[in-house]
Amino acid sequence: MENIAEYYYELLPKDTNPGLLLAKFFCQVMETTVSKSEIITFNRLVRLYGRSIPYFAVLDVAGMSNVNTENPFPLLAYFCKKRIEQKSPEVNGGAYVNLDNKIEKLAEQVEAQKNRKKLKIKELN
Repeated sequence: MENIAEYYYELLPKDTNPGLLLAKFFCQVMETTVSKSEIITFNRLVRLYGRSIPYFAVLDVAGMSNVNTENPFPLLAYFCKKRIEQKSPEVNGGAYVNLDNKIEKLAEQVEAQKNRKKLKIKELN
C-alpha cells in the first residue's frame, strides 16, 4: 500500500462523503476504530473549514504524542483555526490585540475636550 497520507489526499477531492473519508484517515493514523462520533466530528470540520484544512489538521495531530482520541474535536479545531490564520491573517483583524491602551488614550482625549472653554458667538442683529 502507498503512503497513507498521499493515498487519502488523492481520494479527498473526488470523494462524495469527505467526513467519512477523513474519519477513516484519522482513525488509521491514530490506530483506532472508526465510530459515529469521529464521523460527526469530521463532518462538522468539513462543513466549517472545507476538505483540505481538516486533512492537514489530521497530519498536525498525527505528529503529536499523547492525543486524546476520545474527543479529538477541540485539538483538530485548534489546528484548523491556526491554519486559517496563517493562510489569511486579515481574518482575525486584530481580534487578539489588547485595547486597554487605546481606551485610556480615548478617555484622556474626552477629558481634554471637557476642560476646553466653549466658544461663545455673539448674535447678529
